[in-house]
Amino acid sequence: MLSPTRSILRAVAKQSSRNPIEMIVFCLIIASFAYASLFRSLIESEYFNELSFNNNKVDSTKVIVQPNSNDFVLSTRIESTTQASKVQLKQIVIPIENPVSNQHKFIDNIREFKEFIEKEIFNTEIINKLYDNYHLCFKPIENDMINSKCIEINNNISLEQVSMQYYNHELNSHHVILTYALEVNDPHSIHLANSLEDQIAKLHFSQFVSTIKRQSTPAEKGSFAWLAFAFGSLVLKIQELIQKADTIDIVVICAGWLLMQLTFLTLFLNMQKIGSRYILAMCVMSNGFFAFMSALLTINVFGVTNHLSIISEAIPFLIITVGFEKPFALTKAVFATSPSKESPQSNQVDKSAEFPYNVRDCVIAGVVQKGPLIVRDYFIEIGVLFIGALSGVAGLQEFCFLAAFILLYDCVFLFTFYTAMLTLKLELKRIRKTQLKQRLVESDELISSPANIGQNIVEALCDTTVETEETKKFDNQMIARIKLLIIAGFLIMHVMNFCTTLHTNDQTDQAQPNLQTPKVDIHDPEIMQNLNNLLIQHRAGSESHFPLIIDITPPIIFRVVQDSGTNPILVQAFYKSFDSLLNLWSFYVQDPVLSKWISLGLIVSIFLNVYLLNAHKQPKATLERVGKESISLTEENHVKKVEIEKELIAEVVETATSSPVKVVPEKVSKNLIGSEIDSSTKGVDKKLRSVEQCIEILKSTALGAGPSELIDEEIILLVNNGKIAAYALEKVLRNMERAVKIRRALISRATITKTLETSALPMENYDYAKVMGSCCENVIGYMPIPVGIAGPLEIDGEMIHIPMATTEGCLVASTARGCKAINAGGGATTIITQDGMTRGPCVEFPNITRAGEAKAWIDNEGNSIIKQTFNSTSRFARLQKLKATLAGKLLFIRFSTTTGDAMGMNMISKGCEKSLSVMSEHFPDMQIISLSGNYCTDKKPAAINWIEGRGKSVVAESIIPGDVVQKVLKTSVEALVELNVSKNLVGSAMAGSIGGFNAHAANILTAIYIATGQDPAQNVESSNCITLMKTVNNGQDLHLTCTMPSIEVGTIGGGTILGAQGSMLEMLGIRGAHPTTPGLNAQKLARIICAAVMAGELSLCAALAAGS
Repeated sequence: MLSPTRSILRAVAKQSSRNPIEMIVFCLIIASFAYASLFRSLIESEYFNELSFNNNKVDSTKVIVQPNSNDFVLSTRIESTTQASKVQLKQIVIPIENPVSNQHKFIDNIREFKEFIEKEIFNTEIINKLYDNYHLCFKPIENDMINSKCIEINNNISLEQVSMQYYNHELNSHHVILTYALEVNDPHSIHLANSLEDQIAKLHFSQFVSTIKRQSTPAEKGSFAWLAFAFGSLVLKIQELIQKADTIDIVVICAGWLLMQLTFLTLFLNMQKIGSRYILAMCVMSNGFFAFMSALLTINVFGVTNHLSIISEAIPFLIITVGFEKPFALTKAVFATSPSKESPQSNQVDKSAEFPYNVRDCVIAGVVQKGPLIVRDYFIEIGVLFIGALSGVAGLQEFCFLAAFILLYDCVFLFTFYTAMLTLKLELKRIRKTQLKQRLVESDELISSPANIGQNIVEALCDTTVETEETKKFDNQMIARIKLLIIAGFLIMHVMNFCTTLHTNDQTDQAQPNLQTPKVDIHDPEIMQNLNNLLIQHRAGSESHFPLIIDITPPIIFRVVQDSGTNPILVQAFYKSFDSLLNLWSFYVQDPVLSKWISLGLIVSIFLNVYLLNAHKQPKATLERVGKESISLTEENHVKKVEIEKELIAEVVETATSSPVKVVPEKVSKNLIGSEIDSSTKGVDKKLRSVEQCIEILKSTALGAGPSELIDEEIILLVNNGKIAAYALEKVLRNMERAVKIRRALISRATITKTLETSALPMENYDYAKVMGSCCENVIGYMPIPVGIAGPLEIDGEMIHIPMATTEGCLVASTARGCKAINAGGGATTIITQDGMTRGPCVEFPNITRAGEAKAWIDNEGNSIIKQTFNSTSRFARLQKLKATLAGKLLFIRFSTTTGDAMGMNMISKGCEKSLSVMSEHFPDMQIISLSGNYCTDKKPAAINWIEGRGKSVVAESIIPGDVVQKVLKTSVEALVELNVSKNLVGSAMAGSIGGFNAHAANILTAIYIATGQDPAQNVESSNCITLMKTVNNGQDLHLTCTMPSIEVGTIGGGTILGAQGSMLEMLGIRGAHPTTPGLNAQKLARIICAAVMAGELSLCAALAAGS
């Protein structure tokens, strides 16, 4: 399971670390969407409306009519009857001033106002359509609304008639009243009816303006006002619940909140230990907050309802459930993969001081290392919560669903958002420190190297107490067990009903009676007539057997304003356009979500710009400060500096003369003085400091002290006095190129000619970090060798250019001629007959009897035991066969094994050592003489390699047409065959050659070995080759083969890690391990070598046959 998990985590971490900004923005968009959806749902919910019911509800009058009665009875409380037909009666009153100056225009305005109310007002909450308020009207017999039968207004009707038409009874003409009956049988229709009333109350239509001074709701005042209102209402609700709660409930809640605060404190303390005061801890908390919002939105989509009081009680338990040890463990794993200073006793060199590491690789390595265990812990906790979700206990079930989704989203955001933030923070720190080092090197003023990022966490990762790995492992297991026990105990307490913190009290949610006196007179003739009309409509409908409840709201009064001289159409159009513009602005800018993210984005942008500017300016300011105290390296004072260096050299002679150490000659190196590596010109004095002072500066850890404070001649002085080992210069100086330069000076002054220091051997601009500990020691430079290309040569249907590093003239050209001839014949065909690197240890027994028993055991039942043991030491090493041979009481065992794409000597040696250890358990009297008993045989001519094979055994074949032999090779087929028999076969046999039945196979093989980073010494056995030529097709064409049974190559490890050699493998398409089939790249390299050897053999033999 861990393998696919690692693959998925590697892919996710790769995206998060390579594109951290994009990943952070993407996660913020997801979190913003969740926040916006939850915020809108919370504002639209009835929860806070219920809390503030008595304060914000508009006074209205409710009457009820029973099915068997015609009397309207006043209701003093909210009716709880569900089986009833509920209607809300709304009135719009427009007072009329007498006389009206333009009666027809006023009538038109009333008609437009009525049509606007009935057709133009819509609800924006209805998705993908405008809401027609016609659907709200009371239609008990599937007809129109109650006032839809009014006579249409036209220009020929008088104002008195208008009043009569709208009143439907005799009344003075000082008011025009519009009456609407709306169905309110469900909460959604009640919400829409209230929304309709709010929109009408805000109208400013033509001459009609509402006189209601409506008190803005907290949501309309702004998101902050609503949040303050919601928080206050929630506090009142929690206070009410506390008064009604049991003591055990209060104790559990308080304990949970206390543990939550301790969890936060632990998070910040842990992050401070690894060098982050606030940023990483805040990122972890943001990660959890995003997970909480996403989980809450998800369960709302699934229809799982969580009461806000339950969420407020469950918040501490949610935080304890999620915890923060997983982000902390991931952070430690990432930091652990970043390079840090080695201890003084270590033989490793602090390579990070000169070669900045890749933050992205460190993050990916940390995620791959620790990620699978973190994911496993997440899913274990989700499984426990899923069991709780299946319990069916009210409150507990919803909480478990919520907590499970929080863990799931927290896991997702951990490897996306938090990983990207972690990458960004580490990258910013690395940029600052890398720029500081580069600027200091460029200015020839090397001060003490700043601490690496990993140095800040040395104490956190390497405990200085007596704590062992077992103790750490035990502590981690105890934390996980305690956490699972807390979750399990929490679930058991609620399943067994020991406490009820997640249960709601239904009695507390019941609505309280509204004891306010009604402000609408139901005995008013107009209202009475409307009530009677509604009752008639109800009795004629299909629900006449249900009671009728009518909610009469106070009338909305509009006043008539005097018309000004402006064009009302233009004013109305301008008003609508301006209102639309303001609504658009309010949506995109004043939205509570977008406004917060715009402000947050501005703050983050300012912070990052200031941070990067400081990172850019700080090294420059440091250099300016240091430059004031340093000696300029311009041409003007170059001569003066040379004189100073000469005086320093003379001082070295005087100091060394007083000691038993050999005198250092007075020789000024142009390379030493003019090198950019020499950072010692700061504070140059005419006299060298004493050995004691130099040692004190070398060991000092203060800023500006250390190796970079000492000049090169002082370092040489310490080496000559035995205070620094010459082989350990890289480790002490923490500057590899400077160490190479000083070592050159030391060796040059100790030789006879004293020329190495100023020799042409290059040393600059080389990646010594890859050399140290892998390829070479006591490095004084690097040796350039010309590299040529032979070919291309068609090998197994693929055209390949062959790199050859050689100093022998005509070798590349000769091989290229052979490639041309082979290509003309259709190319070369190769096969691998065997693949197995060998190692032959030597063991000794007390007598030949025991040695014979051991050989018999290896040949029979011991074979499988040794094979199983050997294969367990590596993922790639697979033992193929064992060959045991006796020489007296000595037993030689030849292990032959595949080693993947590596050459495999180290790999097979490890397996042999383990196998011999197991064998010694069966033969206690066995004594291991040598892990390598020359029965391998490595780097020596041996018949066993020629016969049994070692490494890759390859055979190459090609058929050369006769005309190509004549035109390209300038000879004949018969001459080539005769020369090959006489020279390569008979001649080598006369010389007693072992595997040398060829013209010059070692030439081509060694050139390719050097170019591709192979071990050149292994050309001894790898060059074993027999070249055979024969006529075919009735003597017309030439059949050519080369058989090489012991080609020892690899494409990973050794010299292949060097840049130049690796680039040649890259050109061949075989660098590193094969992605799907281990060993395929190394086998392809062996095929290329064998085919190239065949081309070289053909060209040289043709030249000899032609007499050229």
